[in-house]
Amino acid sequence: MSTMFKMFVGNVAFTVTEDQLRKLFEPHLPIEDVIIARDGEGKSRGFGFVLTRDHEAGKKAIIRLGKIEMDGRRMYLKEAGDKTPPRGGRRGGGGRPQRGGRRPFRSRPPRRDVARQPSEASTASKPLSNPTSAPPTPASPPPQIGGGYEGMNSD
Repeated sequence: MSTMFKMFVGNVAFTVTEDQLRKLFEPHLPIEDVIIARDGEGKSRGFGFVLTRDHEAGKKAIIRLGKIEMDGRRMYLKEAGDKTPPRGGRRGGGGRPQRGGRRPFRSRPPRRDVARQPSEASTASKPLSNPTSAPPTPASPPPQIGGGYEGMNSD
C-alpha cells in the first residue's frame, strides 16, 4: 500500500470550490482527492490540499505550476508536512508565549548610575497638571569655581 502525497495549496480565493481546484490540477497529475479547509459555518478558510498517490507527479506539479493564479489570487503550492511532533515530544513554538499568554514578570533593581530625566518631546506634549499655576522659575546658575579669593593675599 503506497502512501499519499499531500500538496498544500495556499491563498485560495474564498469562492473557489473543490471541483474548480480538481479541474485546475487534473492535467498535471492523477488526483485522488481535493480538500478545501472550511470553518464551522462552511466558509472557505483560504487554503486546501490536493492528494495523489504519485509522489513524483506531485513534486513535479509543484515545480511546474509554482505560483498559479485563480479568481484573481495568486496561489502557492508546497508539499504538506506531516503533523508529527518534533523529537522529544515537545511541540514547536519558538519560545514565544502562547496566544493570550504573557511572559512572567521579572523584577530588576533600578539603575542607579543613570538619572532619568524626561525628554523635551515627552514633556512638551503633556498638558500641565494645573494650567492656572505660574510657570516654573529658572534654576539658579551653577556656582563659580576657581575664583572668590580676591581679597586674600598669597604672601
